Amino acid sequence: MIKTCEEILINSNPSISERMENGFFIRFLSNQYPCIIYVLHDKKNSLSQRIKYNEKLLKQKGQNPSYRILYTDEYRILDEELFKHGYEKICEGNVKYMDINKIQKELFTFASFIENGVFIEPKLEKFWMEQYRRFKGMEEYQTEIFVDNMRRTEEEFYYFTLMKEGKIIGQAYGGIDHGIFVICDVVIDPKYEGLSYDNRLIMSMLSYAYKNEIKLVIMAVEDEEESTIELLHKIGFKDGYRFWQRMKKIVDN
Repeated sequence: MIKTCEEILINSNPSISERMENGFFIRFLSNQYPCIIYVLHDKKNSLSQRIKYNEKLLKQKGQNPSYRILYTDEYRILDEELFKHGYEKICEGNVKYMDINKIQKELFTFASFIENGVFIEPKLEKFWMEQYRRFKGMEEYQTEIFVDNMRRTEEEFYYFTLMKEGKIIGQAYGGIDHGIFVICDVVIDPKYEGLSYDNRLIMSMLSYAYKNEIKLVIMAVEDEEESTIELLHKIGFKDGYRFWQRMKKIVDN
């Protein structure tokens, strides 16, 4: 199940370009990271040599290598080897999951999206992107990367907007893959934080997933997102598996 969730999370973070090298899957300029390296499978070549090869390759491209590590036995040797090569642990978090059948009664409250001020778009609209960029504080080049990635991807994404008195106060987007709904991001206007609008937005997303006959929902959350973690647990999400990244600075970006 972990491998399926990881595949879905990779697909939910499209990138401009990617390549496979020595059992690693390298993605460049995704929505979240300038460069991220995923493990595909073991190779007979020395792990140390493969790590050094990736460093040489990425240095030529002006990118710092960052590996996604899972808290499982098969990642232990790689994690130890990266540590020996000077890679620092960053971005720790947990993949949360939920069987939404268990809260189907609660979801009826959020089934009428317009009454709850929630609007759903099946494609990336200009107004949605403009507001999302402001909420996230994205630079112009980051916005261009995001738009390009989302418009080129073949994955099925949905964009949610929460309105109050004609004003956008929250946004979120997620996708459906392998019969699983993944919540990619949820943002609320700082002026309205702590007023349960994030709960309304997430519950509306769960209701939408339920209407589309989806049973399982996942979301990757970093440890520093304490308020989001607390909210997910209140809703009924459980801890799935932990992840982190090991990154080494080899170029000055």
